[in-house]
Amino acid sequence: LAQAVAYGTNRTDPKGTPHPTMGDGTPAMGKRHKKTHALCPRCGKRSYHTQKKQCAACGFPATKIRSYNWSKKSKRRRAPGTGRMSYVKHIGKRFKNGFREGGAPPARKKKPAEK
Repeated sequence: LAQAVAYGTNRTDPKGTPHPTMGDGTPAMGKRHKKTHALCPRCGKRSYHTQKKQCAACGFPATKIRSYNWSKKSKRRRAPGTGRMSYVKHIGKRFKNGFREGGAPPARKKKPAEK
């Protein structure tokens, strides 16, 4: 008669090599509940490695922002014009008016009426 295999013990395949009862597939995904990455203080992504103390996306705490020429799409995502542009969006209007400062704009001259 065949021997009964105790529940939870290692099993063997036809060649005789032992295999654990649970692999690294779908059942193992339920055991993952530790967070390796937290929110980055600089870029705000969930890419800050808590043990390495380094962001995988922007390279924080390094002074220079992490970017590579082999990743054009990644550079486009961070390019100027993709955020709020709270300063730059007013520059065009200020340039048109000669970067004037102070109170009310100068009075406009009236055009003569045409007949």
